[in-house]
Amino acid sequence: MTLAPAAERLISDIFMEDTPFIEATSSSAVSETRGPLRSALAPGMLSGWRARGALDYVDDNIAARITVAGVARHVSLTKANFGRVFKNTFGITVHADVLSRRMEATKRMIANTSATPSDVACRCGWSDQSHLTRCFRRTMGMTPASRCFGDQRSREHS
Repeated sequence: MTLAPAAERLISDIFMEDTPFIEATSSSAVSETRGPLRSALAPGMLSGWRARGALDYVDDNIAARITVAGVARHVSLTKANFGRVFKNTFGITVHADVLSRRMEATKRMIANTSATPSDVACRCGWSDQSHLTRCFRRTMGMTPASRCFGDQRSREHS
């Protein structure tokens, strides 16, 4: 999978130079409200290759169980250190980033396929359909079923 343009810019900026603020789309793991970007040489920040590696790992394994320890191992850091530097670099926790990326994958799948909500939950790494439904309702204000079948079901019951 490819990185979102905002993540690409972030990694480029971390690796190459200091940048006062990050421009980003609202759906990316990084947003302009999360503050100034510090130098790649600043203590407590992920290097460019580690940041890219972590984001790629999450994207490539979105349907599987993803743990902080697993991502940390992938980029050769300890779990505790990785969690801290990930948050310093991106402004959100690893868990929040994984949930955000799963929700984006879910929305794409719902929009582009005719998969049922239980199939979507399985393919996007949610523990079960109820977990997907809770997170989707919290984020989108509606259930996945109403988003998938909203117009069709209302016509069928008329």
